[in-house]
Amino acid sequence: MAENKEATLSVDGKEYKIADLSDKAKAEFSALRFAEAEMQHLQMQLSVATTARNAYRQALVTIVQAQ
Repeated sequence: MAENKEATLSVDGKEYKIADLSDKAKAEFSALRFAEAEMQHLQMQLSVATTARNAYRQALVTIVQAQ
């Protein structure tokens, strides 16, 4: 039998049921989640750009050394 576990938020070691939060607290929580998701997306983009830069650099080194 599946448990019916309510979503909670942990703040400074204390658990709060999200359903019990005020509308203002829910809005702030939503904004926090959005910001964290955006940060994760930006970190992934930075990783892709770093990988591309390294590949371009290596290609340049190979070309320059062959001259």
